[in-house]
Amino acid sequence: MALFPSDDMAKQIVNLSKVAMVDLAPLEAHFFDGFPELWREFATSIYTFLLCAKEPLAAPPVLAEIAIGLVSQISHDFGGTQPYIPNGLAFEKKRMAAQIRNEFRGNNFRQLGRKYGVSESRVRQIVSQD
Repeated sequence: MALFPSDDMAKQIVNLSKVAMVDLAPLEAHFFDGFPELWREFATSIYTFLLCAKEPLAAPPVLAEIAIGLVSQISHDFGGTQPYIPNGLAFEKKRMAAQIRNEFRGNNFRQLGRKYGVSESRVRQIVSQD
């Protein structure tokens, strides 16, 4: 398994505010009075990610069940703790550096800098690190 997700997966991040309530209906059907708010937020995030996949993974009601199941598993594994969930910035930097090193051809500093939105000198730093 790759250390970094594919570019397609990384680009799939979905803005939850852009999802219509009608799209969330299959998931909302699983929520009941007293359903923990944090669980609801996690389930919504997972469900929306699955729902917005490039190719349908399953019908929305099945995706809702998967999201609820994953949240239940996470609560079982981490319940009662306060795990730190990083925002992913360091991960994205490492992923970008790996891609730059992979695409480096010996003289394409400027092109890689433009492609990844970093300076030519930053590209030089990245490729010199092994």
